[in-house]
Amino acid sequence: MATGLFLEASNALGYIQSHALQFVLSLSAAWLIKLLYTGYQHRKLLHSLPGPPHSWFWGHLKLFGEAMKKLPPDAHPHFVHNYISKTYPELNEAGLFYLDMWPISMTQVIITDGKMAAQVTQVQSFDKHPGCYHHSLGNAAGMKAFILLEGEAWRNTAKLFSRGFSHQNIVDLLPMIIEETGIYLEELGKKVKQVKEEARSGGAPYLRMLDYTTGVTADIIGRAVFGIKLRYQTKGNSFMTSIVDSLPMLRESPTIPVGLEFRKLRRLATREAKHYIKARWNWIKTGKVVDEFKDLEIDMLPTTSKPVLDFAFMEYHNGVKDPQLTDELLSLLIDNVKLFVIAGHDTTSSAIAHVLQLLSKHPKAMEKVIAELDEVLGPADQTANRILSDPTVLNRLPYLTATIRETLRIYTLASTVRAAPPGATILGKDGVHYPTDPEMMIWPFPMMILNKDTYGPTTHDFIPERFLDMSTIPKDAYRPFSKSPRVCIGQELAMIELKVVVAMTVRRFRFKNGYPEFHKREKGDIEWLNRFVPFEQGGVPEAYGTLSTSAKPHGGVPLIVEEIGK
Repeated sequence: MATGLFLEASNALGYIQSHALQFVLSLSAAWLIKLLYTGYQHRKLLHSLPGPPHSWFWGHLKLFGEAMKKLPPDAHPHFVHNYISKTYPELNEAGLFYLDMWPISMTQVIITDGKMAAQVTQVQSFDKHPGCYHHSLGNAAGMKAFILLEGEAWRNTAKLFSRGFSHQNIVDLLPMIIEETGIYLEELGKKVKQVKEEARSGGAPYLRMLDYTTGVTADIIGRAVFGIKLRYQTKGNSFMTSIVDSLPMLRESPTIPVGLEFRKLRRLATREAKHYIKARWNWIKTGKVVDEFKDLEIDMLPTTSKPVLDFAFMEYHNGVKDPQLTDELLSLLIDNVKLFVIAGHDTTSSAIAHVLQLLSKHPKAMEKVIAELDEVLGPADQTANRILSDPTVLNRLPYLTATIRETLRIYTLASTVRAAPPGATILGKDGVHYPTDPEMMIWPFPMMILNKDTYGPTTHDFIPERFLDMSTIPKDAYRPFSKSPRVCIGQELAMIELKVVVAMTVRRFRFKNGYPEFHKREKGDIEWLNRFVPFEQGGVPEAYGTLSTSAKPHGGVPLIVEEIGK
């Protein structure tokens, strides 16, 4: 009997196993059929739309991979898009082209015309693409950062911070900006002496300028946001160190998860941001620094100038008799102050370094900048006093301003990626309405508008004079801070920082391009960059951007620096 039961059980198990296998195979076959059908429909749509040569099997994956080989391996992906557009110039006829990256990634819609960029950022103002922003800035700052929000939530959150980033408040913060710039100049001077000594015994004759521009912009944004001296330039700061060290670990692709070290640094940044916010709140409420915050140097700023946090507190508690720092407010502020610190130091530090590098390669432009500064600001040792006594002098530096704008035209530091609402189309230069869907990544980034159709035959040349008359710049083409209702909230601070830091730097130091020596030492070939496609043919400029949330300059911008008169 036991044997019979055993045989029955064995037969039943065999029956179950055979049918389970059939079920799994049927399910797999159904999934495969659905996948192939989806892929066919996807390829069929993309095959008929503007784009480089399209493969029914590969889509554009193989072409994209081959384009990457033409560029330095660490180049930012927007250079790959640029190379493709230059290799197939007919793509500019419609003003956009599609890249079929299925099944690895979402379809990319690359916009190459300023007016068409305006369609998705200004005329219709498509939402930010959640697949990009939630993974990158969402991971770095937090999901309550206002850049990730849409509609009423975005408007209400942005309102908390808009007064803090207003032109008037930034001008009121000029004494702080100049103070931190003075510290940066002293630290730079020390490093210049050290590098000269080390060069005598075979050391590198250059320094990485980005290290020093990162320091000054970090301390400026820290005080502008928190009203607290971070001392990152001189003593180091655990909050800023965690931010700076974590960003290179973050990648924009939604398919690449963040690592354990990134999570550790993010927790540290969150804890320190919470500490700073509580310290500022305590100072506003009591006017005292209690023992819990004795480790911090809290700015005792005059009432005419306030850090961004102070305005956020006031706006949030407008009309409230007994304001409190609730958990809800604290959580909102933590995510947004981290966002401001990330964005406020990251791109501005790169921009300053790029300006100095381009001026080092174009001595005539440097001479014009120096001559303008001498005329408007007087003796070099009075630069800070002159700006502080009359901040409007910063508006009377047209050539310096043009130099900064030309730098931001050539070097795309950040961009926006949009997602279209269901049923939306984009009107091409050829009059055709091109389809979109919410999954597509729509990229109206400035690098792709850097073409001869927009700027003529000198599009890849450094010519600050083109910005002396802004009316000659095609409408909607120049967009380093984006153009939309969601324009960069910190652009006033960034432009004032750039003017002050560059003006004070070039009046104390002279610069020589250090990339040839850097490539000789680091790559073993002084002409290493010549192995790749030239910039004007869709390649990369010398200080090309690498992917690190924003486009951080390759090699940290090596410059050979001399202090004037020493």
